[in-house]
Amino acid sequence: MSADSLLVFFGLRYEIGIDESEDRNDFRVQAANRAGLHHYSGNFGGVDERFLLFIGHQIGVFGVEGQSEAVLAEDEIRDVCEVTRQKLSTTGLPGNPSLFIQWMQDV
Repeated sequence: MSADSLLVFFGLRYEIGIDESEDRNDFRVQAANRAGLHHYSGNFGGVDERFLLFIGHQIGVFGVEGQSEAVLAEDEIRDVCEVTRQKLSTTGLPGNPSLFIQWMQDV
């Protein structure tokens, strides 16, 4: 059983196909692993199916079956952004790192 959740992630976000959502051999996932970064993928479109892949730093997955809270002090936020940017630069992946707050409906 699963439930609705909210992903909070700093890094890059890519639209992907359903087949790519479970592909550990995806070049972006492999680049993330080599750089010591997190990756998270799933259907964020509910019944409309919108598969997304996130590469960077996972702050948390919040909801009934996930975390209920997270606290990051200002210096921790700065460190997460700086370290993640540095690691992402080693991957060669395109895009500008951003803070993503993404709803994931259980379907």
